[in-house]
Amino acid sequence: MKTTILLILLSLLAWSCQDLNSVQPPDEFNLNGQFGRMVDTVLYADRAEFRTDYRIDTGYAFNLCVGKYQNFSTGFYLKFIGLPTDTMQIDSAYIELTSSGSLGEAQTPMNLAVYEVDKDWDENTINTETEWHLYQPSTVPILTTVSAGDSFKTKIPIDPAIFEKWRMHTDENFGLYFKAASDENSYIRQFESLEQSNDLSWPKLYYYVNKDTVSEKDSVRIGYDATVFDYPDSGNTNVFTQAQQLKELVVSSGIASRVFIHFKGLANLPENAIMQSADLQLKVKDVDFENGTTGNRLVNPAQSNNFYLRSIKETDENLTDYTLDSSFVGNLNQSFDMRVENDTLSMSGTVEQEKFAKNKIQGIVNKTDQTEWFYLQYSDEKSRTSVVRLFGNTGQDSVRMHLRYFLVENSGF
Repeated sequence: MKTTILLILLSLLAWSCQDLNSVQPPDEFNLNGQFGRMVDTVLYADRAEFRTDYRIDTGYAFNLCVGKYQNFSTGFYLKFIGLPTDTMQIDSAYIELTSSGSLGEAQTPMNLAVYEVDKDWDENTINTETEWHLYQPSTVPILTTVSAGDSFKTKIPIDPAIFEKWRMHTDENFGLYFKAASDENSYIRQFESLEQSNDLSWPKLYYYVNKDTVSEKDSVRIGYDATVFDYPDSGNTNVFTQAQQLKELVVSSGIASRVFIHFKGLANLPENAIMQSADLQLKVKDVDFENGTTGNRLVNPAQSNNFYLRSIKETDENLTDYTLDSSFVGNLNQSFDMRVENDTLSMSGTVEQEKFAKNKIQGIVNKTDQTEWFYLQYSDEKSRTSVVRLFGNTGQDSVRMHLRYFLVENSGF
């Protein structure tokens, strides 16, 4: 009899290492109550905090953003390369941008100022370097107006002399800087970048050439682009300061905030627990920072509703010097997705809950995984501004983890 029980338990342990599914064992193989029992419990985080990074890398982002909303301000840089170098006469040129929604309600057209940039920049570092946040162009701007609609093409005329300089003197081609012409705190306009999969929506530089009295149209669609995100990092109107004072949490993009979560209770889970599912849950506080009578207007409707949950192996007490567990790179079993549904930010469905339980929580139970903290961020932090407000670690909406596991009981041996 002991041999039979041992074989069944070994089979159960082997099964816990396989991909879980919703198929239930037959009644005659009902382990619950015979060799153990199912446990359904909730752990509450003992610490949950967020940290804000005002200067992240925004190279290779999917959007270019310009404007100002609730004191978040943006502008972008765009440079075309591979311009024609043969002898020709340029009649006219213009840049075409494809709109991709807005943050804040776009009720009126936006006035844009487009400047020729007078020094070189790098799309991978431009948002991390202070000089580009303080940049004051020395050139005369091109003034244009952008429609208030959410899906359209914008054409911005370019002086043919600038086009000629770029193509004949490539070392003087530093591209253009786009910013709102006024300081109105109304909305942020988003355009498709050169990183979009559909090249029909890429920024394009069109030009007309005179050939034998006939004007021919051509285009360039290769180059570099990046957005610079700004937000005052202090003051009572700062939403991150407000959230900290209220002991709330924030996950944001553009200006990137990440949440750090610690569960002391994970270390106390029984060693004979076989994890079935685990769901990390954070309650969304859908209240606007400026107007407490409306929903949170800083949640960008164009932003992906996807978040990444990572592991931290070690960190200092202040969560400023930490080491992310890099095992998620190229390993889907260590990459965990979360999303907001029904006012809760949680694991993305049953399959993700089972994967999180088997590949992360089980390792902590078995003492083979050294995770100390969990780290939550937007899956796309650099394409556009978006701010999700969350309840903190106090009250009935505290950060929690819902666990289901089979507790193997050895009393019958």
